[in-house]
Amino acid sequence: MSVIKLIREGLTPETALSYPVFVVMLFWNLLANGIDSTHVSQGQTLKRMVVVIAAQFLLWFVLWLCVAVAQRLSHALKGLAFLGLLLSAAAVRGWLMQLTFDALAIPTATGLAVRIIFSVFYVGFGIVVAALWLHQIRQHNQLLETMFGEQDRLYKIKFEAEQKILEANHSLINGIKRDLLNRVDRIGKASAMESLAGIREAIDHVVRPLSQQLAYESRPWHPEPVRTRRIRVSWPRVIAESFSVDNIHPLAVTVAVTVLIAPSSMQILTLTHAWYLLLIVPVVQFTFLTLAAKGVKKYAHRQRRWLQATLVVICYAATGALAGMIASAMLPADAAKHVFAFPTTIYTVILGIVISLLVQARRAMTKVEQQLSQTTAEAGWQISRIRQMHRELEQSLANQLHGKIQGVLAAAYLKLARAISEDQLQQVSVDEFKDALTRTIDELGNHADRPNKFDEAVLETRATWAEVCQVEMTVGDALRSMIYADDLLCHAIEDLLPELAFNAVKHGSATHFVAHLAQSSARTVRLIASDNGASASKSSRVGVGSKLLDECCISWTRTITATGTTVTAELPLQVR
Repeated sequence: MSVIKLIREGLTPETALSYPVFVVMLFWNLLANGIDSTHVSQGQTLKRMVVVIAAQFLLWFVLWLCVAVAQRLSHALKGLAFLGLLLSAAAVRGWLMQLTFDALAIPTATGLAVRIIFSVFYVGFGIVVAALWLHQIRQHNQLLETMFGEQDRLYKIKFEAEQKILEANHSLINGIKRDLLNRVDRIGKASAMESLAGIREAIDHVVRPLSQQLAYESRPWHPEPVRTRRIRVSWPRVIAESFSVDNIHPLAVTVAVTVLIAPSSMQILTLTHAWYLLLIVPVVQFTFLTLAAKGVKKYAHRQRRWLQATLVVICYAATGALAGMIASAMLPADAAKHVFAFPTTIYTVILGIVISLLVQARRAMTKVEQQLSQTTAEAGWQISRIRQMHRELEQSLANQLHGKIQGVLAAAYLKLARAISEDQLQQVSVDEFKDALTRTIDELGNHADRPNKFDEAVLETRATWAEVCQVEMTVGDALRSMIYADDLLCHAIEDLLPELAFNAVKHGSATHFVAHLAQSSARTVRLIASDNGASASKSSRVGVGSKLLDECCISWTRTITATGTTVTAELPLQVR
C-alpha cells in the first residue's frame, strides 16, 4: 500500500483524535519538552509541563471543532485534507507555545522558528504516525474478526451443513410418502370413480408439480450466517511482538532520528557545522545499528521474548548514545556538549520501537490476509460441494417422482379407467394397485447411483446441434479420469454443457461453441465455454443456466463482447 493511499484511508478524525493517540502524543510532548528543559539552566520544568498539557488539550479541541464545522457543512475531513489541517494546527501550536514561554519567562533552548518546526514534526507528523499505526491495528483486528467468522462458517459447513441437508431431504421424502400413502390408502375405501379421481389428483397436484419444482424451481442452498466475533486490540500482545529481533530497521530509524535533530542542529550550529554533523552522524549510526542488528538476529533469534526485547532496547540505546557522543565530539568548543547526547539516545529508542510497531502491524495484517484468503477459498470450495450434493439429491428425488412414482400412478389410473369404461371392475383387484403403489412409494428416497456419462453428454450435445452449430470439447486424459472419479463434478459438467450450448445457439444464434476444461488448482477445475453468438436475451432459459451455474460452481463470470460470449466457471474437484 502506498503512503498516499494509506493516508487517504487511515488518517481520519476517528483515529487521529482518538484516546490512544492523545495519550501517546501527550507522553511524547512531555518527554520532548522535558529534554528541552535539561538543556537550559532554571528550565522551570513544572511550568513547562503545564503549558504542554494545556497546549495538547487546546490542539485537540480546535481539531475537533474544525471537524464538527466541516461535518455541518457536509464535508468529510480525512486523508490529505485532514493532514493539512493537522500540520497547520501543529504550526500554530508551536507559535502559541513559544509566545507563552516568553510571556511566562520560561527559558528555552530553541527560538520561535525552530519551535514551530519542532511542533510540526513532533506533534503534527507524530499524530499522523500514531493515527496510521492505530488504523493498521484496527484493520488487523477487523481482519481477525472476518477470518474467525469465515473459520466458524467453514466449521459449520464441514460438520453441520451436510447433515442438515440430509435431514431436510429425509424430512421432505417422509412428507411426500405420508401424503401419497394417505391417498393410496383411501383407494378401495371409496367408489371406483372416487378412487380414479384420487389417483388423478395425486398425479396432477402432488407428483407432477413437485417433481417440476425440484427439477427447475428449487433454491440453491446457502450456509447459515454466523455471528462475527468481537476482537479487541491486545496492546500487550502487539507491543510484545514488536520487540522481536527481526523488527530492527536501521535505515528507517536513522532517517527518523536525523529529521528530528536537524532543526536544533541548524539553530545551535553554523550552517557548515550543521550539515557536516548531519552527514557524518547518520552514516555512523546506520552502520553501527546495521552491524548490531545482524549480530542480535544471529545469536538471539530463537531466544525468549523478554530477552529479545531487552537486546532490542539495548541495541537502540547503544547506537543512539554512540551517535550522540560522536555528535557532541564534533561540536565547537563553546557549544553545550549535552545538547545531542541524551536526546539522540532517547529518540533512537522511541523511534526504533515505534517503527517496529508499525512494521509488525503491517506484517501481522499481511499474514492474516493470506490466512483469510485461504480460509475463504476453502469455504467457497466446501459450499460449492454442498450445493452440488443438495442439487443431486433434489434431482434424484425429482427423477423418482417424475419417472417411477408418476409411472406407477399413471398405470394404475389407466387400468382402473379402462375397467370402469368396460364395466369390468369385478376383474380388477384394487388391492393389487394399492400394494404396487405402496411398494414404489416406500422405495422413494433410495437413491440409485447415477452413472457418469461425461463422454456421452459431449456426444449427445454435438449430435443435438449438428446441423446448426459446431460443438467442441477439449479436456486432457488425466483430467477426464479425475472427472469420472468425482461423481458430483461429473454430473455437474454433464448438466452444464448442454445448458450452455443451448443458450449459445437459441439465444445467441451461435454457429461455433467451444468448451475447454483444465485443472486450475489441486482442488478446482476451470470450465471456459466460448461461442460466436450475439448477446443472450434475458429469457427464462438463460435464468435456468445462471441458476445451474450458481448451484454447481464456486464462482463464475459471463463476458459478452462483439465477437461472442464467454462463460468462465470454477468447479470443485474432489481428488481421491
